[in-house]
Amino acid sequence: MLTQMQQAAYAKLLWASAQPKSLSVLVGPGGVGKTLIGKLMASDARVDGICKMIDADAIDNTRNFLPDGACIILVDNAHKIEAVTLSLIFKSIEFSETVRRALILIGQGRLLTLLHRQPEIERAVRIRAVLLPWSFEETTQQVVLHLGESAVSDEAIEIIHESSAGVPAAVLNVLELAKILIASLARPLDGHDMEKLVGRLRLIAA
Repeated sequence: MLTQMQQAAYAKLLWASAQPKSLSVLVGPGGVGKTLIGKLMASDARVDGICKMIDADAIDNTRNFLPDGACIILVDNAHKIEAVTLSLIFKSIEFSETVRRALILIGQGRLLTLLHRQPEIERAVRIRAVLLPWSFEETTQQVVLHLGESAVSDEAIEIIHESSAGVPAAVLNVLELAKILIASLARPLDGHDMEKLVGRLRLIAA
């Protein structure tokens, strides 16, 4: 289920995808749901035309970039694209006369820097959608949604939010483990429990 922020970004990109020869961007830090939105869009029956998603790592030239018959092309991890490749991709979309194409670039903050360095491309951007980390209130909503109203203490929620920096993927990772721990202990989790759980996650990550 998408959050309100993700739903708003999705709606913007859905509209943009119907505009011929349009360029749109979806930006945000890692783990906020950008790739999820791209995948949902690529399989959405409401999208007018063939929609395909490509990872930037798979692009080495424009021939590999342009799938046959694709009308809407989403490029994930677009912040990894070199400036010259971005320029070639933009021109291939802008001047294609055979297929109505819309291009959506999905990536982290460096993508905006790449666009800023190429004013012609930056001016062509029709939609800019941004995903941010969750606020404390949004993290709390997710805790209640996944674990229940009184499954963890207020202190535990604060620890979840601070340790994850509000990044959705990190929050959900903690909640999955918290659900297992709650079932094991057969009681709500307090701040001490959550500190231990987060500490274990850090050891695993290291």
